[in-house]
This record gives sequence, structure tokens and C-alpha cells, in this order.
Amino acid sequence: IRSNYNKFDVFHGITAFEYTFFAARHFRKVSDRPIYLKVTGHYGGFGSNSKLSKLLKLPDKRLKDVQKISGLIAISKVIKENLIKLGIPNEKVFSITNGVDTDVFKPIPDDEKRKYRGKLQIPHNRIVVGFVGGLTFNKRIYELIIAVSDLIDNGIPLYLLIVGPDRSNDIILKKINEYLKNWHNSKYIQLL
Repeated sequence: IRSNYNKFDVFHGITAFEYTFFAARHFRKVSDRPIYLKVTGHYGGFGSNSKLSKLLKLPDKRLKDVQKISGLIAISKVIKENLIKLGIPNEKVFSITNGVDTDVFKPIPDDEKRKYRGKLQIPHNRIVVGFVGGLTFNKRIYELIIAVSDLIDNGIPLYLLIVGPDRSNDIILKKINEYLKNWHNSKYIQLL
């Protein structure tokens, strides 16, 4: 940071956890340029944290450090509301929601949809529920699988398609695979 800060007009950090604040603090020591952190979880790095983080009072430290940065970028209305409830000043929280380019992401024709369902061996009589994202604890994918499997067991014709890499050092993936191995309708859930 000390060697390269002058090449940049702004510091933009993803998430408000300690590793991002650590870098932002060092950036602030050498530069007066703007610092923004993007908050992608309900409370970012200010809410539910690990036992070690709580023991070291890192969330409290980060709340104080918000005063030294230019702002937090909340990707949803709920995240912005939660940050303000935590006592972060409204003028420090900016809403920039994750948008979708509807010229690129739009429904596909039925014949193309049938082709993809065939490739993935998804039964034509099932409603597809899609999850796209990294398998992490905060995205609660395991809970989604339990909920969908309960609905399927109760006669709702669903098919869960999960697309994304495991980002939990295989902890979530092992838990999912163990559950699916023991569930009699596992053919209705597919991981890609």
C-alpha cells in the first residue's frame, strides 16, 4: 500500500470485515484519498462475527473506524437499514443496489429452455429453483436444501439447481453431500 497508493484515486474494499479494514487503515495512513467499503451481507463485518472477532472486540473497532472512511456502499435497502440501526450515520451509507442488465439477462425461448433442461436431466414437470453463488455459511445454502427437500417430500414438484463453487473449505459441500446421500429424493437436487 505504501508503495502503490499514489497510483489510485480511491480505495474500494469488498466487505467490511477485519482484513478489509486492516488495508483501509494502512491506506488512510499514507493517503487522504476517499475510502469506500462495499457491504454485501446483512450487517457486513459489524454484526454476527466469529468468537475470536467478538473476543478481540473487532466489530466495535470497525464501527469506530467508519468515522475515518468516506463511506459504506450497501447493495440493498435492507443492508442500508441495518447499518443505520447499528449507529452508522446515514450520510456514511450509500445505496448502490446490484442491478441486472435486462438486455443480457432475460427469459429464453421455451425450446431453448427445454434443450437446457434436457442437457441437465431436469424433469419437465418440475419447477426449477435456482441458486447461483459461492457456497458460504452466510448464504445459508444448506438451509435452502432442507427447505426445498421438505417441500418436495410434501408433494411440491420442485427441482433445486445449485451453481457455484464451495467457499467453505469443503465444510458446506461435505454437509450437503452427506444430507443428499441419506435423503430418498436427492435426484431432485443437483450441484454444478
